[in-house]
Amino acid sequence: MIFAQGVVSEKDAISVAIALASNQRNNSIVETVKKMTGTNNQPILYEVIMADSSVVLLSGNKACTPLLGEYKYCGISIVDDFEMIPCGLKCLVRNYVNQINQCYESVIPLDENPQWNLIVNGADTIFRTRSFVEPLLNSIWGQSESNDGLDNTAYH
Repeated sequence: MIFAQGVVSEKDAISVAIALASNQRNNSIVETVKKMTGTNNQPILYEVIMADSSVVLLSGNKACTPLLGEYKYCGISIVDDFEMIPCGLKCLVRNYVNQINQCYESVIPLDENPQWNLIVNGADTIFRTRSFVEPLLNSIWGQSESNDGLDNTAYH
């Protein structure tokens, strides 16, 4: 049984991404929105790519935590290029996807996470109190060979 409760619209995803980006980097221009959908075409994840190449990864269900991650866009999309992302990140994203799917498939009514409406309406202070932290590690995905030359599938 699938319930449509708590579905995040693309408009809400954009509003939350802009709230985060404008409070942290004075950036409120959305370049692209990518959506991962489930079996019944319900949104699972939104990947909102901003004009400055920052990306906000958001849940597609309001029963879940809104913000799942932030990162710099490097030409590879978690939504479009899932098989190309590193194994550890793939495992983390799969866990989010499973949790969000459970929210849709649950026969127990789930309350919306109040943080969604607070952020969309501009009342949540979570984004105003956070400071931007420069990346501790920079990497480029899509490496085609292992460093030792023995396992050519190690980075796929």
